[in-house]
Amino acid sequence: MSLPTAHSYVIENLMENVLSIEKTFLKPNLLLNSLTKTEKSLIEAAEVLSKDEIADEILKTEKENIILLIRKLIHLEKASQEKLSWARHFSGFLQKNINTK
Repeated sequence: MSLPTAHSYVIENLMENVLSIEKTFLKPNLLLNSLTKTEKSLIEAAEVLSKDEIADEILKTEKENIILLIRKLIHLEKASQEKLSWARHFSGFLQKNINTK
């Protein structure tokens, strides 16, 4: 069993933050907090993983985890864009109905 490395800690921390975004997606106050933590984790991950000596040490499973994280973030972005679009259309619908009554 090997000891955790800086990059494995960063990847694990980032994964936990992305999961918290998924769990709090429909709770605005909690979501904002989760997004803030995830942003900090992404900055930390970019700093740690950009170092050449660490890039060579990343295991295949860690690379797969990074790919999974990127896919989850893409999925969350698409879902949020769809929800925003729906909310805008619904708001427009309500405005039209209020004005016609």
